[in-house]
Amino acid sequence: MSFVTLQNQEIPYTITFKKNKNTYFRFLHNGTIQINASKRQSLSDIIKYMELHDKVFLLKRSKVMNIPKKNSDIYLFWGKEYHVILVENATDILFAENQVLLPINIVDQKNSVLAKFEKAQMLEYINQLHQEYINNPYIKLQNVKYKTNYTTSRHGSCNAKTRIIHINTNLIHYDKQFTKYVYLHEICHLNEQNHQAPFYDLLAKLLPNHKTLKQQLKQIYHN
Repeated sequence: MSFVTLQNQEIPYTITFKKNKNTYFRFLHNGTIQINASKRQSLSDIIKYMELHDKVFLLKRSKVMNIPKKNSDIYLFWGKEYHVILVENATDILFAENQVLLPINIVDQKNSVLAKFEKAQMLEYINQLHQEYINNPYIKLQNVKYKTNYTTSRHGSCNAKTRIIHINTNLIHYDKQFTKYVYLHEICHLNEQNHQAPFYDLLAKLLPNHKTLKQQLKQIYHN
């Protein structure tokens, strides 16, 4: 294990040189930066690059470290804590009071099952939001398509031309009000692509407390 100093912090990293055209950085839950480096670049150049972009690296590292881990004994689902119980020969994920029963006892399989479950649950809630706002006079939701995927870079995105909205599946670990905030934020981009006054005026009509939710989400997601 090696270390690089970023803003007076000793950050662990591992590095493997491969036949890549470019160098790729992966941020792990344990705080380590995993580097798949191009043989065209020297270690000193890679270190200099990390030091030059220290704020970006520390922010991405913090995001990943603070996303709830699926391997933990505690599972967060829509902001509520459940104790993980592994059950053999089961076929479904079941919630019972403060417990979640998972139908497998191999970590990788558990992650696969949970990922499928989380994406389905997220899309179900997004469709509920769609029905809630389908007749809202301020927005038009016809022909909108929704997708959900895991990402550490943003909570959501909107392509106004294709009318496709992506929502970060990781939001399923937090209270539903935050997914609703992200959903409405992206929906507003169908009308207003930039974060100018008309965008925020529209968002305020749909969600008057959007500023509070934005700040709360920032605090719980990064800290």
